[in-house]
Amino acid sequence: MKTLAIAAIFCLSGVAYANSPVHKASAATASDQGMTQSDTDTTRSIRQKIHQDQNISMMGKNVTIISKDGMVTVKGPVASMAEKNKISRIATDVAGKTIADEMTISK
Repeated sequence: MKTLAIAAIFCLSGVAYANSPVHKASAATASDQGMTQSDTDTTRSIRQKIHQDQNISMMGKNVTIISKDGMVTVKGPVASMAEKNKISRIATDVAGKTIADEMTISK
């Protein structure tokens, strides 16, 4: 009985954390993609520009791009800091404003 109560406390604390606004805000996923024409056009345009750049690795071409209500988040592994900066610059140029850069440099 004691073990069950302890397990329930851990489960509940995990649920509270997962639903907290701070945790959710930094955990944008592809399912958060906005479905307005503007959001889908922005994501498509960023993706096309990344794929057209021959200097971006396949890893960089596969970053996740999420546009929702005009805010753009780019996340996933990239090959280098230079590639991270280049993808961020492409996304910023297309979006016309600052983006959320959640890309990581793969080692």
